[in-house]
Amino acid sequence: MILYIAKDLTGLTGGPQAGKDILISLLASEFPITVISQSKQNSFLLPQEKNGKCLNIPDWLLFSKEKAIIKPPQRKSQIPNYLIDLLQNKLNQLFNSVQKNKLRQLDQQLIIVNGLGNHLFWENINPEVTHKKALIIHESPRHFQKPSYLSLDYAIEAFQNYSYFIFVSSRCRDEWADIASLDQEKLLYIPNCCQEDLIKQVREKQMSTLRQELGFPQDQLVAVCVASLQPRKGQDILIDVFPEILDILPNLKLYLIGPTGYTAKWSKSLLKKIASSGWGDHVEYLGPKDNCLDFIYGADVLVLPSRAEAMPKVILEAMALGTPVIASDVDGVRELIQDGQSGFLFSPDNPSTLVSAFQAWKNELNNIDCIIENAEEKYWESFSKEQQIQRYKQAVSYMLAN
Repeated sequence: MILYIAKDLTGLTGGPQAGKDILISLLASEFPITVISQSKQNSFLLPQEKNGKCLNIPDWLLFSKEKAIIKPPQRKSQIPNYLIDLLQNKLNQLFNSVQKNKLRQLDQQLIIVNGLGNHLFWENINPEVTHKKALIIHESPRHFQKPSYLSLDYAIEAFQNYSYFIFVSSRCRDEWADIASLDQEKLLYIPNCCQEDLIKQVREKQMSTLRQELGFPQDQLVAVCVASLQPRKGQDILIDVFPEILDILPNLKLYLIGPTGYTAKWSKSLLKKIASSGWGDHVEYLGPKDNCLDFIYGADVLVLPSRAEAMPKVILEAMALGTPVIASDVDGVRELIQDGQSGFLFSPDNPSTLVSAFQAWKNELNNIDCIIENAEEKYWESFSKEQQIQRYKQAVSYMLAN
């Protein structure tokens, strides 16, 4: 039996969404799967088949969230809520104790942990386990630069607990192998993919109707940046040069879409800067959306100005949806986009190149279909769901055999 460790499979950000894609690929690979998660099995729908094949139904072992209870409040009015939290936490601890006993009774041939973010979750559940463990790495080394609350040393130390490593980016694989002195025979490469059934549904929508439903202006070009607001995603780079971009494209409207994440202070500062500018009406923050694919498909261009990315799912979605991409040339992004051929790249260390990338996109507007076709072809040739399924089937077989 394979245990798949994924704390969150319902979130709207890239990690949980990629985690769901991986689960589907594992189920399609015909191995018996038990999911260890804090997401309830009935909180989202798994497809019953994929590419004409019936999917296995996974077993599910749910764990409850345990809060860090702070000291008792000094205000009497806060005491009832404090006592409720205290009682709920105790019940969750008892429930998790029962689940841990069930976990120990399972035949664990291979344990697959979906990302460093789930490493601590798994260690807290079952630290004494000695079975084969594989870690899926969605991060580049630059994910661990400040203000990240995790350090590079933490990541390298976590690697010591695993027998195999599955990288979503070949560039990040090579860099991590050098930094952490990883055995090449233990390294596997399986890139992310899209939820292609949803992509198909979105592409069937009538474009003008969709743009109207989304509230897009009919007489402006629309750019969307779909990413949580945080320093790593680099929205500040985009905003800093946005006046220069407007000099090139005065009819451009930018929508920022995504949660504020763990850097609320940083996000508020960014949004305040936009609101106090003389061009704030050209930028709108919409918050998190559960129909991001509609926004990507309806837009004229997707912008991702990140300082670090391994294999950004949002770029894969844009490629499959036929939306041009302007993105930073970091890490795994260069595996997806060839500058000037299937999209437009810039260096986050040189913000003026982002302005140049918008200029290049503007210059190609009359020939944008060629850029779009190249990107679509790249997706289906290298990153399709069918390929991910086959790669996980081969990887699991390899790990079980060795």
